[in-house]
Amino acid sequence: MSRHVVTDFVNYNDSRLLKEYFDSNQHLCGDIREEHKHRNIHFKVIEDNVVRDTLVFYGQKLQLEIDKVFNTECKPWNDPRLCRWSEGESMVLHGDNENGIDLMKYSAIIYLNEDYEGGEIKFEDGDLYKLSENSVIFFESGIQNRHQVLEIKKGKRYTIPLWYQ
Repeated sequence: MSRHVVTDFVNYNDSRLLKEYFDSNQHLCGDIREEHKHRNIHFKVIEDNVVRDTLVFYGQKLQLEIDKVFNTECKPWNDPRLCRWSEGESMVLHGDNENGIDLMKYSAIIYLNEDYEGGEIKFEDGDLYKLSENSVIFFESGIQNRHQVLEIKKGKRYTIPLWYQ
């Protein structure tokens, strides 16, 4: 399994801006999936241009990194979003494109903080990751990288999940 971690991917001031924006604008949360509607702020509802530009910048920066590592030319599968996980939340084992029919080819999670307990990403093969603040992990989206998010035990976990085709 090819999983790649880049530390110090996000500037500290940018991650602080994004976390503060989420905390001040949690009323913008929504999603078509019930289990996600309280923890996602989708790009289309963000009116702050600095926040929008910051999300676009890191999405493009990551796109270049994926292209380099996987020797490809990918493009975003969807718009970036801000995500905040709270105590008691987790996600079951899944593959982002386990059926292989979506155009999605690469998955990524940018971590904006590390001051929480639990919340590790665990892959089906047993690999476990708790990334440091401002780091990113990316990998192919298929069944070979089925993963879950372990329960948040304490604090809040801020991320930017991204997918590419």
